[in-house]
Amino acid sequence: MKYFDEEKENLKCPCGCGASLNQDTKDKLDKARELYGKPVYVEQGATCKDYSVNKVGRKSTSTHIDNGDGAKAVDIKKKTFNNKSDYFHFLSCIIQAGFTGIGQGSHWIGAGGDYRLHIDTKLSSSGDMRSWTYGVK
Repeated sequence: MKYFDEEKENLKCPCGCGASLNQDTKDKLDKARELYGKPVYVEQGATCKDYSVNKVGRKSTSTHIDNGDGAKAVDIKKKTFNNKSDYFHFLSCIIQAGFTGIGQGSHWIGAGGDYRLHIDTKLSSSGDMRSWTYGVK
């Protein structure tokens, strides 16, 4: 990867099993970083099923899970964005880079204090982009 060190930047499973992102997701993350023009900080990339389900509490169908063909998801840290303008610029960059799933924390849409941003390369069952919001009550 051009802009990320997989071993140091939370892209591989923290349990040490070797679970990693698939090449397509890595390429798209590099492209998004290039378009953004600023550092991008990763909270979590790939995980194994055991870590994702038992340690994090995700569903067994999470796009973070590497089932042998590489994971398709990355969670981006809040410190990537200095303000909402940066955040919305980054959204444009991830769409241009080809990400198809966007999960936004409620803070970014003005509806709460959740700062999460999940991006992935999974399409909906109808072949469309997907989006959702965390923390909206």
